[in-house]
Amino acid sequence: AAALEALTSPTLIVTLQGPAGTRPQQLNIGVGEGTDGPVYVAQHPGEQEVMVLTSETVGDIRRNSHYFRSRDLFTQKAQDGGLFTIQLGRSAATALVRNDQGQWELVGDPEFRINQGAVNERLNSLIGLRIEEYIDPNPVDLANYGLDNPRIRFMLTNAADKNKIETLEVGSPQGQVGGLSYARSSTDKGVFTVQISPD
Repeated sequence: AAALEALTSPTLIVTLQGPAGTRPQQLNIGVGEGTDGPVYVAQHPGEQEVMVLTSETVGDIRRNSHYFRSRDLFTQKAQDGGLFTIQLGRSAATALVRNDQGQWELVGDPEFRINQGAVNERLNSLIGLRIEEYIDPNPVDLANYGLDNPRIRFMLTNAADKNKIETLEVGSPQGQVGGLSYARSSTDKGVFTVQISPD
Protein backbone atom coordinates (compact mmCIF):
# COMPACT_ATOMS: atom_id res chain seq x y z
CA ALA A 1 0.00 0.00 0.00
CA ALA A 2 2.86 2.39 0.82
CA ALA A 3 4.37 1.73 -2.59
CA LEU A 4 1.06 2.53 -4.30
CA GLU A 5 0.83 5.77 -2.34
CA ALA A 6 4.31 6.63 -3.68
CA LEU A 7 2.79 6.95 -7.16
CA THR A 8 0.76 9.97 -6.04
CA SER A 9 4.07 11.80 -5.77
CA PRO A 10 6.48 10.04 -8.19
CA THR A 11 10.22 10.24 -7.63
CA LEU A 12 10.88 9.81 -11.36
CA ILE A 13 8.84 10.51 -14.51
CA VAL A 14 10.01 9.03 -17.80
CA THR A 15 8.60 10.40 -21.05
CA LEU A 16 9.24 8.82 -24.45
CA GLN A 17 8.47 10.95 -27.50
CA GLY A 18 7.68 8.99 -30.65
CA PRO A 19 7.44 10.15 -34.27
CA ALA A 20 5.62 13.40 -35.08
CA GLY A 21 1.86 13.09 -34.62
CA THR A 22 2.04 10.40 -31.93
CA ARG A 23 1.31 10.89 -28.27
CA PRO A 24 4.27 10.71 -25.88
CA GLN A 25 4.33 7.74 -23.53
CA GLN A 26 4.78 8.51 -19.85
CA LEU A 27 5.73 6.29 -16.95
CA ASN A 28 5.54 7.45 -13.33
CA ILE A 29 7.88 5.71 -10.90
CA GLY A 30 7.51 5.83 -7.15
CA VAL A 31 9.37 4.25 -4.27
CA GLY A 32 7.95 2.99 -1.02
CA GLU A 33 9.31 1.08 1.92
CA GLY A 34 8.83 -2.67 1.83
CA THR A 35 9.67 -5.23 4.51
CA ASP A 36 13.02 -5.97 2.81
CA GLY A 37 13.91 -2.45 1.67
CA PRO A 38 12.66 -0.06 -1.00
CA VAL A 39 9.96 -1.20 -3.44
CA TYR A 40 9.80 0.49 -6.86
CA VAL A 41 6.45 0.70 -8.60
CA ALA A 42 5.51 2.22 -11.94
CA GLN A 43 2.30 3.16 -13.69
CA HIS A 44 1.22 4.81 -16.93
CA PRO A 45 -0.99 7.83 -16.09
CA GLY A 46 -4.68 7.05 -16.50
CA GLU A 47 -4.17 3.27 -16.39
CA GLN A 48 -4.99 0.87 -13.55
CA GLU A 49 -2.07 -1.54 -14.04
CA VAL A 50 0.81 -1.10 -11.58
CA MET A 51 4.21 -2.66 -12.28
CA VAL A 52 6.91 -3.57 -9.81
CA LEU A 53 10.44 -2.67 -10.97
CA THR A 54 13.74 -4.06 -9.79
CA SER A 55 16.29 -1.66 -8.30
CA GLU A 56 18.60 -2.54 -11.24
CA THR A 57 15.95 -1.42 -13.75
CA VAL A 58 15.44 1.87 -11.89
CA GLY A 59 19.23 2.35 -11.77
CA ASP A 60 19.43 1.89 -15.54
CA ILE A 61 16.60 4.40 -16.08
CA ARG A 62 18.27 6.95 -13.80
CA ARG A 63 21.56 6.99 -15.70
CA ASN A 64 22.65 10.52 -16.51
CA SER A 65 22.46 11.78 -20.07
CA HIS A 66 26.20 11.23 -20.68
CA TYR A 67 25.68 7.48 -20.48
CA PHE A 68 23.85 7.58 -23.81
CA ARG A 69 26.43 9.67 -25.65
CA SER A 70 28.74 8.20 -28.24
CA ARG A 71 32.01 6.85 -26.87
CA ASP A 72 33.82 7.13 -30.20
CA LEU A 73 36.54 9.76 -30.40
CA PHE A 74 37.38 9.76 -34.10
CA THR A 75 35.10 9.63 -37.13
CA GLN A 76 38.01 8.83 -39.46
CA LYS A 77 39.55 5.44 -40.05
CA ALA A 78 43.32 4.98 -39.86
CA GLN A 79 43.60 4.70 -43.64
CA ASP A 80 41.81 8.06 -44.06
CA GLY A 81 44.64 9.97 -42.40
CA GLY A 82 46.96 12.02 -44.58
CA LEU A 83 48.75 13.99 -41.87
CA PHE A 84 49.39 12.63 -38.36
CA THR A 85 50.86 14.96 -35.73
CA ILE A 86 52.02 14.11 -32.22
CA GLN A 87 53.15 16.71 -29.70
CA LEU A 88 54.50 15.86 -26.24
CA GLY A 89 53.98 18.70 -23.77
CA ARG A 90 55.57 21.92 -24.98
CA SER A 91 58.06 20.21 -27.28
CA ALA A 92 57.95 20.68 -31.04
CA ALA A 93 55.31 18.60 -32.79
CA THR A 94 56.30 15.61 -34.92
CA ALA A 95 54.31 15.72 -38.16
CA LEU A 96 54.09 12.75 -40.49
CA VAL A 97 52.54 12.87 -43.93
CA ARG A 98 51.42 9.92 -46.04
CA ASN A 99 53.10 9.94 -49.48
CA ASP A 100 51.68 8.73 -52.80
CA GLN A 101 52.83 5.17 -52.02
CA GLY A 102 50.91 5.22 -48.71
CA GLN A 103 54.13 5.41 -46.63
CA TRP A 104 54.66 7.85 -43.79
CA GLU A 105 57.30 10.56 -44.19
CA LEU A 106 58.58 13.15 -41.75
CA VAL A 107 57.33 16.58 -42.82
CA GLY A 108 60.33 18.63 -43.98
CA ASP A 109 62.65 15.61 -44.20
CA PRO A 110 61.28 12.89 -46.50
CA GLU A 111 64.62 11.00 -46.35
CA PHE A 112 64.34 10.45 -42.59
CA ARG A 113 63.68 6.74 -41.97
CA ILE A 114 60.29 6.15 -40.37
CA ASN A 115 59.25 2.94 -38.60
CA GLN A 116 56.06 2.43 -40.62
CA GLY A 117 54.80 -0.33 -38.35
CA ALA A 118 55.18 1.78 -35.21
CA VAL A 119 53.33 4.73 -36.77
CA ASN A 120 50.49 2.53 -38.02
CA GLU A 121 50.26 0.77 -34.66
CA ARG A 122 50.06 4.07 -32.78
CA LEU A 123 47.49 5.45 -35.21
CA ASN A 124 45.34 2.31 -35.06
CA SER A 125 45.39 2.31 -31.25
CA LEU A 126 44.48 6.01 -31.24
CA ILE A 127 41.56 5.49 -33.63
CA GLY A 128 40.40 2.58 -31.48
CA LEU A 129 40.31 4.66 -28.28
CA ARG A 130 36.93 5.13 -26.70
CA ILE A 131 35.68 7.47 -24.02
CA GLU A 132 35.57 5.61 -20.72
CA GLU A 133 33.61 8.15 -18.66
CA TYR A 134 32.33 11.69 -19.11
CA ILE A 135 33.69 13.81 -16.24
CA ASP A 136 32.88 17.50 -16.80
CA PRO A 137 30.78 18.78 -19.74
CA ASN A 138 31.73 22.45 -19.13
CA PRO A 139 35.16 22.64 -17.50
CA VAL A 140 35.90 26.00 -15.92
CA ASP A 141 39.57 25.38 -15.16
CA LEU A 142 41.38 22.98 -17.50
CA ALA A 143 44.35 22.97 -15.10
CA ASN A 144 42.30 20.73 -12.79
CA TYR A 145 42.66 18.02 -15.44
CA GLY A 146 46.14 18.84 -16.75
CA LEU A 147 44.58 20.08 -19.98
CA ASP A 148 45.77 23.69 -19.76
CA ASN A 149 49.06 22.27 -21.03
CA PRO A 150 48.25 18.77 -22.36
CA ARG A 151 51.00 16.21 -21.94
CA ILE A 152 50.12 14.71 -25.36
CA ARG A 153 48.30 16.21 -28.33
CA PHE A 154 47.33 14.10 -31.36
CA MET A 155 46.01 15.58 -34.59
CA LEU A 156 44.75 13.65 -37.60
CA THR A 157 44.04 15.40 -40.88
CA ASN A 158 42.03 13.61 -43.55
CA ALA A 159 43.94 12.87 -46.77
CA ALA A 160 41.00 13.64 -49.06
CA ASP A 161 39.60 16.59 -47.11
CA LYS A 162 42.29 18.80 -45.53
CA ASN A 163 39.60 20.69 -43.62
CA LYS A 164 38.63 17.55 -41.70
CA ILE A 165 40.94 17.69 -38.70
CA GLU A 166 40.36 15.78 -35.47
CA THR A 167 42.41 16.30 -32.31
CA LEU A 168 42.76 14.60 -28.96
CA GLU A 169 44.44 16.29 -26.01
CA VAL A 170 45.53 14.11 -23.08
CA GLY A 171 46.06 15.62 -19.66
CA SER A 172 46.82 14.29 -16.19
CA PRO A 173 46.33 10.67 -15.16
CA GLN A 174 43.13 10.09 -13.18
CA GLY A 175 44.46 8.67 -9.93
CA GLN A 176 47.48 6.45 -9.42
CA VAL A 177 46.16 3.20 -10.90
CA GLY A 178 43.95 2.09 -13.76
CA GLY A 179 45.73 3.75 -16.67
CA LEU A 180 42.99 6.36 -17.20
CA SER A 181 43.81 9.93 -18.17
CA TYR A 182 41.73 13.07 -18.54
CA ALA A 183 41.25 14.17 -22.14
CA ARG A 184 39.18 16.27 -24.51
CA SER A 185 38.72 16.37 -28.25
CA SER A 186 38.08 18.89 -31.00
CA THR A 187 34.51 17.62 -31.33
CA ASP A 188 33.69 17.77 -27.60
CA LYS A 189 35.14 20.44 -25.32
CA GLY A 190 33.97 18.53 -22.24
CA VAL A 191 36.45 16.52 -20.20
CA PHE A 192 36.34 12.72 -20.24
CA THR A 193 38.68 9.86 -19.47
CA VAL A 194 40.48 7.55 -21.89
CA GLN A 195 42.62 4.46 -21.39
CA ILE A 196 45.96 5.45 -22.88
CA SER A 197 49.54 4.34 -22.33
CA PRO A 198 51.69 7.01 -20.62
CA ASP A 199 54.37 6.51 -23.29
